Amino acid sequence: MTWVLVGGFGLLNRWTRRFARSESGSSSIEAAIWMPIYMGLILVIANTSLVFYGQSQAMRVVQDGNRALSVGRLTSEDETEAFIAERLAHLSDSPIVETIMNQGIVYTTVQIPVEDLAHIGNLNMFSEYTVSVASQMFVEF
Repeated sequence: MTWVLVGGFGLLNRWTRRFARSESGSSSIEAAIWMPIYMGLILVIANTSLVFYGQSQAMRVVQDGNRALSVGRLTSEDETEAFIAERLAHLSDSPIVETIMNQGIVYTTVQIPVEDLAHIGNLNMFSEYTVSVASQMFVEF
């Protein structure tokens, strides 16, 4: 009976030694170790892309607002600011819009918090930053 137990442990011992020396599956373990780093990198890239995309959308809206004021479709700076803020509502709840008309030129600046533009994950490392967009256009009327 003791010989059977020793034989059983010998088989288990050989299996564990063979398992420890085997290299099949080692790349799976390395991939599992590196996976959080890859996912974090993908999230940072995606968030950065969303911020740049939001900045380009804000620039288009600001240029449309300046154009509308410069051709007379909008009549005042306050109306232009409201026009731009309304069009930026899908990007941010609190954009800071400032429009000034001075010597025949319309100047508009918009500031949007980065955390309103980056929507993926909980990586808020840029939460204290803002995206600024500025545009100017000659008054044509």
